[in-house]
Order: sequence, then C-alpha cells, then structure tokens
Amino acid sequence: MAHRLAQRTWRVDGQDIALRPDSSGGLLAWQQPWSNKAGTAHALAWVRLALKTLPNVAAPILVVSSQATRISRTMAYARTVLAEQAETALPIVEVEMAGRGRVRRIHRMSLQTLARLGMDHSVLHNIQQRVEAEQNADAQGDNESQDEAETGTVGLGPIRPVQGKTFSFPVGRGVGMHHLRELDRHIRQVLAPTPPWPSSRTPAPAASSSCPRPNCPCSRATSSALWTP
Repeated sequence: MAHRLAQRTWRVDGQDIALRPDSSGGLLAWQQPWSNKAGTAHALAWVRLALKTLPNVAAPILVVSSQATRISRTMAYARTVLAEQAETALPIVEVEMAGRGRVRRIHRMSLQTLARLGMDHSVLHNIQQRVEAEQNADAQGDNESQDEAETGTVGLGPIRPVQGKTFSFPVGRGVGMHHLRELDRHIRQVLAPTPPWPSSRTPAPAASSSCPRPNCPCSRATSSALWTP
C-alpha cells in the first residue's frame, strides 16, 4: 500500500511532495522537512497506514494517521533512528535503539528483523559509527558537533534520530486539518476505485398471475423488487 501511494507525487499548495515508504509500511516526506525560522530545528511528516476489519464490513478499512516527527540533533537519548539506504528506491529503515540515558546502541531485535528482511547492513554500520563518534566527542569535550548543529544541517543527512516527546522543541507535533484534508484527497485519488463489476445478484423471478395457491407469497412479490444474494 505504501509503495503504491509513493508512486504518485503529492501536490499540496503548489508544491510537489515526494513521499518515501519506510520499513514499517508508512510514508515519510523525507526531502521536504518542516523547519523553524532559524533553520536549526526540523520535523518530517510521517504517515502511518494500517488495515483493520470491522464487524459487518466485508472489506478491510484503511486507517491513516499523520504526525510531525521531530528530528534530534544528536543520537543521545534517541529511541528510534530513521536511516536512508544506498538506493533511493529502497524504503527508509526504522531502527530501534536500546540503552539508558545518553548512551545508545542498536537493539538486538532490530538487528534480527533487518537481517530477515535482507536490508543493507551498511545502514546499521553507519548508525553505529555515528553513535561512537558522538560518544568520543563527548568524552574528549569536543564542541564540534554542537557547532555543526547550529548550522541547521545536522539531522538532515541519511541518518536522522527521532526526538523524544518529553523534550522541548521549536516545531510542534501536530500537522493541522489542512494537511489531513489534502492527504485524504491524495489517497483517494491514488486509490480511486475501479469501475464496479456487474452485480452478482439477480432479480427473483416474477410471480405468475396464474398461481393456483391462494394467498401465495409469490403473488405479493410483484409489488416490490426482490433480490437474492
């Protein structure tokens, strides 16, 4: 479903938004982040897709939600990291991080899951390299990473740690009703239903006026259209 929605560009307010599928079946506006006025804080539109079944409904229901996912400047305290693979046709990888406090490492469950999916192992290697580089910089008291963060480009590379909810951030998490309406319009255009198939139901045969049985139910069928499944 995500790959199908990502095949067509999302046209919003005169801009073309390229949605990228992720490894969890969602969509990300990877190349068009929301930024604050200073350009030092960024967030991505992250669309979640889920199929659910409801009682007395034959077809599954597509549940769509969207939020502004804020990108952290560093890997410290990050529980989730979004990473771009070498080929743009491949989905964005969502990697869970383990550990407490500032020190983080790739979760073992993420390693097993990505290995089964056949993901590029260089993604995990690059994430681990960035974690080690930041830890070494903190141990040496190097302020280079902080200086890079103030330029406004940190966090917008191929590896983007997700900011925790408990931290203050210049960009909010809400997307607004205009975003949701435009997203609904885009999804309806892409998933436009095909012309309906001819109904499999056939009308019941009309009752014969010469039915020999008095008060037969079939004699009353002529006053309304009866349909049999």
